[in-house]
Amino acid sequence: MTDAKEKTDPVVMRMQRLLSGPARPGQAFTMPGINYDGLYRMARRIRAALSGEGDAKAPVCMGTDDRTILAATMLATLADGPSLLIPDNFSENRITGLQRRTGFTRIITHPPAPLPTTVAVIDPKQLNDEAETLAPDEAPNPDRPWVALLTGESTGTPRLWSKTPRNLLGEVDYLIKRYEISSNDRILASVPALHIYGLLYSLLVPLAASARVVGQNPSLPEAIKGQMAATSPTIFVSMPVHYRALRENPPEKGALRLAFSSAGPLAEADGTAFSRATGVDLVEIYGSTETGGIAARRRSKGDVGFTPYHCIQWRVAGERLDVRSAFLSRELPVRSSGWFTLPDRVKTHGSDSFMVVGGADTIVEADGSREKRHQSKMSAAATGKISHNQQVTFEPAGLNVAIEEEQTLHELGAAHNIDIRADCGGMGICGKCRVLVHPKGNFSSPTQAELDVLTPDQMADGSRLACQARAIGRGTVTIPDTLAENSEARGKTGIAGSYPVDAMTRRLAVEGRSPGLKKDHIPESLLDWLAAQVDEVAASAADISSLRQLAKYRDSLKAFTLVVHEKTGLRRILAGRQTAGLGFAVDLGTTSVAGYLCNLETGALLAADACVNPQRRFGEDVISRISHINEKNAHLDQLQHLAAEAINFLMARCLEKVGATVGDIDEVGVCGNTTMQQVFAGLHPYGLGVFPYLPLTLSPPPFSAGDLGLVTDPAVAVFLMPVVSGFVGGDTMAAILADRPHERDEITLIVDIGTNGEVVLGNREGLWVTSCATGPALEGAQISCGMRAVSGAIHRAWPDKSSRRMDYEVLGNEGQNRPLGICGSGIIDAIAALRHIGAILPNGRLDETIDGVVSDKKGVGRHYTIAGSDQSATGSDISVTLKDVRQIQLAKGALITGIEFLMRKAGIEKVDRTILTGAFGARFNWKNALAIGMLPPVVSEGEVIPRENLAGVGIVMALLDKKLRSEAHTLSRRIRYLELASESDFAMAFAQATSFPEMAK
Repeated sequence: MTDAKEKTDPVVMRMQRLLSGPARPGQAFTMPGINYDGLYRMARRIRAALSGEGDAKAPVCMGTDDRTILAATMLATLADGPSLLIPDNFSENRITGLQRRTGFTRIITHPPAPLPTTVAVIDPKQLNDEAETLAPDEAPNPDRPWVALLTGESTGTPRLWSKTPRNLLGEVDYLIKRYEISSNDRILASVPALHIYGLLYSLLVPLAASARVVGQNPSLPEAIKGQMAATSPTIFVSMPVHYRALRENPPEKGALRLAFSSAGPLAEADGTAFSRATGVDLVEIYGSTETGGIAARRRSKGDVGFTPYHCIQWRVAGERLDVRSAFLSRELPVRSSGWFTLPDRVKTHGSDSFMVVGGADTIVEADGSREKRHQSKMSAAATGKISHNQQVTFEPAGLNVAIEEEQTLHELGAAHNIDIRADCGGMGICGKCRVLVHPKGNFSSPTQAELDVLTPDQMADGSRLACQARAIGRGTVTIPDTLAENSEARGKTGIAGSYPVDAMTRRLAVEGRSPGLKKDHIPESLLDWLAAQVDEVAASAADISSLRQLAKYRDSLKAFTLVVHEKTGLRRILAGRQTAGLGFAVDLGTTSVAGYLCNLETGALLAADACVNPQRRFGEDVISRISHINEKNAHLDQLQHLAAEAINFLMARCLEKVGATVGDIDEVGVCGNTTMQQVFAGLHPYGLGVFPYLPLTLSPPPFSAGDLGLVTDPAVAVFLMPVVSGFVGGDTMAAILADRPHERDEITLIVDIGTNGEVVLGNREGLWVTSCATGPALEGAQISCGMRAVSGAIHRAWPDKSSRRMDYEVLGNEGQNRPLGICGSGIIDAIAALRHIGAILPNGRLDETIDGVVSDKKGVGRHYTIAGSDQSATGSDISVTLKDVRQIQLAKGALITGIEFLMRKAGIEKVDRTILTGAFGARFNWKNALAIGMLPPVVSEGEVIPRENLAGVGIVMALLDKKLRSEAHTLSRRIRYLELASESDFAMAFAQATSFPEMAK
C-alpha cells in the first residue's frame, strides 16, 4: 500500500514519474543525438551494470561530461543505486585525488581513459544487458545521497558537496513551474553539466520537462552564435564571462525567449547589452553548489535586488542573509533551527528582495555560530560589549531589567513578561515593535532592517525596532501607547445557554463507615475499597498524578467525595460532600484565547472571557512560533508556559465571576489548531513545520493539569480535541461538532477565517476539509497600519460615491474614538470601498489619478490615506498601502482557491448553507469579501450564516458530553483532507485568484 506521505511528497512524485519511463519517447533529448527512448534504454543498461559489478552501493565516479551518458547515469542511480561522484574536471590529478579520497572502484566513461588499475571502467556504449525497469520495488527515498559534486573553492582546496533528490529535483520543480519550461523548449548551455548550474538547467530540467537540449557546450562567441543559428534554442544558459564575451558581438534573438546567468556576479552592462540585442529577459541566479539556487533578479524588469525563491524562507540579520531551504547540502553548518547563514554581506531592498553589498567577512564555524566581525574602528555599539551590572528601564511599566548579552530588546522584554508586538516574528519587517530609546549611544548601531523600516526623523527621535536593537549600557526603553500590546480580545465570548450533559467526569459522594481489617483474607487496596463504596469499577484505577494526590489525603473517610473519570479512573478525593463539579473549556487560538466555565451537572455555561495569546510576541503565525521553538529546545517550554498562563488567567477571571475556586474544576478541555495543541501539550512541533507537516497523533492522549502547568488540582484531567492534519486541528473538529454538517442533507460550507483559513465542505454523505494559507493579514498583522479588533481599530468602512472618498467607523466608545489603526474586517471593507471608487485596479495597483492616492517620485501609486494625521490617535496618517493590497490579494486568493479546489475534489457544484465563523470570520461584511473575490459567487446562491465562535461552542459541547468526544475520534479518521499543494494546477489558479473581479454597478 502506498503511504500517504509518498502520495503527497512532490519530490517522490517527480522521482516516480522519471523512473516510470519517458513521457515523450520519440522526442529528442540531445540535439543532435539520442531520443528519450534511447536515453532510458541506456539508463537501464547502466543500472544493470551497476547492479552486477562490485559493491552495488559503493560510490561510482563519472568520467565524462557527455550529457547523454550523464543523464542516463543519473536516471540509473536515482531510485536506489550508488551515489554518483561528479568531479569538476577530468585531469589525472583530479581523478586520482578523488579516488584516494573516496575509494571508488568504478568509473563511467566513454571513451575509456588511463586510470588506476584498481578502478573498473563501465563504458555505456559497450553495454548490452538491460534491466527490466528503473523503478524500485519500494517507494524511492528523496533524502538519500544521490550526487556528490567536487568543486574547487577560492582557496583551491577541493570540496565534495552531496546532493539528495530533494535538493536537486525540488529546485528543478520550482524552475519548471516558475519559468514555465515545457517539452516545447530547446535549451542551449555554455555551462558544462559538471557544474551544479549546468547540471540543473541543461540536464535535469530538460529531463523532467521532456525538453530538448543541445549536446555541445560552446564557449567562444562565434561558437555560441553558430549553435544558436543551427538549433534555434528557446532558452540560453550561460555565465558572466560568456556574456562579457558576447557584449560586443551579441547573437540575434531568433526563437529565444529566456536567458539565465549564474556562477558569479554579472556586470549590469553585460546583461543589459544581451537583453537589448536579443529582446529577452536575462535572469540572474544567486546561489552556489552547496546552497543551490536562492534568489533571482531580472534587471530588464526593473529589479534592483535579488528576490528569493518563494519556496525558501529568508531573513536579513545584521548584514547577513539567513536561509531555510530544501536545497542545502548536508555538509553545510545548518543550525538546529534550520537556518544557514551565508557569508556574503547583504542588505534588504524593499520588502521582498535583498542586495549583495560585499564579500564574506564572517567566518561560519562548524557548529553554525558566527564570529564577530573585525572592524578598524571598534566601539561599544559595534562590538556589542556590555558593562557588568547594567540595566535598562522599560516604560511605562517602570521595570528595571538587567542587560543580557546578545539579547534584543524584544527578547529582553519577553523574558520579563513585557509584551511588545512582533507581527513578523522578529524578522525586522513589520515595524510594529518600534520603541523609543534613550540615550541613543547606549544601544547597538542600527541594522539594515531598521534603516529600511524607520524614517530618518524617527531615527533622530530615538526610534528603534525592538527585534533588532540591543542595549549595551544603562538606558530607557519606552513602548509608545499606540504600539503597546493590548490584552483586549473580542469576538469569542458571545456564546451562552445550556448544552446536553453526559459528562466524562462525575462526582460521587459517600457517607458511611471507614475502612477496616478484612476477614476474608483477600488483598485489598485503598482504591479497591473506594470503588466498592461507590459501586464504580472505574474508581478502582488511577494514573500516577491521581495516586500522588490520593496519597496525600488526610481527612475522614466516613464522608468524602470521589471525582471519577470514566476512562482514566479515580482523579481526586475531596473531604465531605461536594457534588457541584465545574469544567473549563478553552479555545486556544493563534491570536486570542477564550475560556468557558461550565457546570458539569446542568450543562449551563456560567461565564466566558478572552484574552490575547501571549505567544504573539514570537510572531503572528504558527510558522514563526515553530521557528522560534526550533532555535532552542528551551523555547518549547517557554511557549508552553505562556499558553498555560493564558488559560490560568482566564480560568481565574471566570471563577471569580461566579464565586467559585480552582478546587471546583474537575476537567479541562482544549481545542486549537494542531500547532497550538501540540505546543500546549509540551510536544515539539518540528514535524508541523516541515513537509509533509504531519501531526504526532490525530487523537492526543489524556493529560493531567499538573503536567501542563495549570493551577487546578494537579490530578484534574485535561483532554485535547482530535485533529485531522497538520493544519486542520482541534478547533475545526470542534466547529464540526457544533454545526453538525455530517448529519445534514444539505451541503454545508464552513469557513473559519483567522490567522489560517480552514474550510469544511459536505453533508451526511461525507466531509472534506482543507487549510488555506491566508496568513495573519486578516487579523490585522502584516498590514502597515494593522491591528487587532480592539478599541481604536477601524472595523468598518464604506465608499462615499458622491465624493469618491471613504467613510469609516472605529471600535469602542460608541464609535467616537480616534483611530489607532485598522483591523481585519476594516481592511476588507477598505479594499472593497477602494475598488468601488476606482482607487484600486483589478491587478491590485493603485490608480494615481484618483483623489487620495499618493504617488512616489516615479508616479507609482503607493498608498491611500483613510485618516490623516490630524484625525488619528497616533499623530500619523492611517493608510492602505500598495503592500497592504498585495497582502490581501494573497490572503483572498488563497481562500477562494482553497474553497473552489475543495468543491472540485468533492464533486460539489452547489452550496446550500455557508457558515462564517472565527473571531474575524463572523464579524466581517461577507458581501464585501464576495465583491473582492475572497469568497466564490456560489456562496451568495445559498444561505449565509455568521456564527461567532463555533470552535468555542464545540469544545464546550465536548467537555459536557463524552459521546461527542468519541464521535470526534471517529470523524478524525473519516474526514477526507485535501493538501492544496499536491494539486498540480493550484499555483496557477492561486495566481489568477489574486486579481480582483469587476465590481457590480
